[in-house]
Amino acid sequence: MNRELEEHKRTEEALKERERKFRAIFDQTFHFIGLMTVDGRLIEVNKTALQFAGVQESDVLGKPFWETPWWTHSTELRETLRVAVKKAAEGMFLRFEVTHPSADGSLHHMDFSLKPVMDEAGGVPFLIAEALDINERKQAEEAVLKANRVINALWECNNALIHVKDESQLLQEICRVIVEVGGYRMAWVGYAEHDAHRTVTPVARYGYEDGYLEKVNVTWEDTERGRGPTGTSIRKGIPIVVRNVERQSEFAPWREEAVKRGYASVIGLPLHVEGRILGSLTIYAAESDAFDGDDVDLLTKLGVNLSFGIETLRTFHARKQAEIDLQRAHDELESRVRERTAELEEANRELRQIPSKLISVQEEERKRLASELHDSIGQTLAAVKFWVEMSLKLRDEGAGNAALNHLEQFVPILQRSIDETRSIYMGLRPSMLDNRGLSAALEWLRRECMNFYPDRHIELETEIAEEEIPEGLKINIFRIAQEALNNIAKHSKAEWVDMSLSKNGDWIELIVSDDGVGMDLDLILKTCTFKSLGLTSMRERAELTKGTFSIESTPGEGTTIRARWQIEAVCQLQEGGTTQ
Repeated sequence: MNRELEEHKRTEEALKERERKFRAIFDQTFHFIGLMTVDGRLIEVNKTALQFAGVQESDVLGKPFWETPWWTHSTELRETLRVAVKKAAEGMFLRFEVTHPSADGSLHHMDFSLKPVMDEAGGVPFLIAEALDINERKQAEEAVLKANRVINALWECNNALIHVKDESQLLQEICRVIVEVGGYRMAWVGYAEHDAHRTVTPVARYGYEDGYLEKVNVTWEDTERGRGPTGTSIRKGIPIVVRNVERQSEFAPWREEAVKRGYASVIGLPLHVEGRILGSLTIYAAESDAFDGDDVDLLTKLGVNLSFGIETLRTFHARKQAEIDLQRAHDELESRVRERTAELEEANRELRQIPSKLISVQEEERKRLASELHDSIGQTLAAVKFWVEMSLKLRDEGAGNAALNHLEQFVPILQRSIDETRSIYMGLRPSMLDNRGLSAALEWLRRECMNFYPDRHIELETEIAEEEIPEGLKINIFRIAQEALNNIAKHSKAEWVDMSLSKNGDWIELIVSDDGVGMDLDLILKTCTFKSLGLTSMRERAELTKGTFSIESTPGEGTTIRARWQIEAVCQLQEGGTTQ
């Protein structure tokens, strides 16, 4: 009997020892372990699971497993667990990933399984629930995936920098890649304006923005709305991270609008272009603390590459524009060279013609003078000779009174000869110009023209003092006016002519206008009529004396000839020798 009692005692102690070992293993294992009835009520749970959730056995034992703290955070997971319990009670093994809240409130990823306990009869009296905390592994996997996304985004952005040739398209493509490839919520590029409020103007955006940029009023001034990640990154020229939109005070002005759109963290990256801060690339993430050290380094590199791309494009387009401007300047220069060459060739041709022209002019002038001397003075002198001879004959015959009467009839003929002689030498160079000045000479010219052409009325208005007109210019003004009046008399059919000589500031201006038939200047310039009308000689006289010459005319509306000289230029010309 004693031996049986001792054996029983040893057996009990062995069982207790095995119980202690089992409990030690059960409670201290790395896994979360629970034992449930087939209807899902928890009857055992190890300390690892209890300590993780921060609860006691009394808080969970006897309750449906889905009503315990490991599951109450998610209605979806609770329903998934109910279905899994039913399937496990039917003998199925189930395994899936879930999340459990820890004692500090953070969610951990778990590798969870439900395994039916089979008895000898094949029944399922219990279910074993087991979970392994895989949060670190999941975080590592997510970090790798996140890093891969950022690296892929960086690669695609570099690809865009190579192939996109337009700045605005490049900025838009970079924002698209950051969101679609990098997995971020929204990205935008803003350029810093140098206005009174130091505004940041959005130039590109992509992602879920929903009017955010129109509402937030971002600046880069050192004020409340300039101390966010965008303004500060521009002002300081360094990356600025907001790890938690809801907690960081400097993000307060934009918090409400950001939270509405699911922005949880932000980074602002400065864009350094051509030695200055051009603006900022700002990126928004849907989770807080999305921008850690590695991400900041990669995104900073992306910002540097984007800055380089912008500068490269601007340099390329500036060089392209410079090439276009250079080609345009080259073409313009070639055109001017061709025009100038043509002008010089024409000038050379005209210069070569000058000797023959001079000879021709001299011969024409000799012919004119010979004709006038023969037709007027020559005939008058022949008549004088005849009348004198007749008077002498009558005297010799003793008819003194008849000789005297004959001489008296000769006086008008002699006076006409004097007038014709005056007309010839006045045409060569009016002595009145030297004796009484230009104003008197122009008045004489006006009267002479009206005498020859009584059906034309000529008005002369002189608004300049004689001493204000450079001496070397007077004859040229007179000749231009003379040629103009000759043209009007011969071609214009005008009834009224206005001629004026005036001073306006440092300029002397001669204007001769008529109400005649006018002319088609385009047609005249294409033909030789311009020269035949004496317009060339008038222009040459004006330009040789450092003046300008213009003509305005419309068929049926009369003609205006205008010559202008700057007094200082004429005086300088006279000092070097005046061309008359």
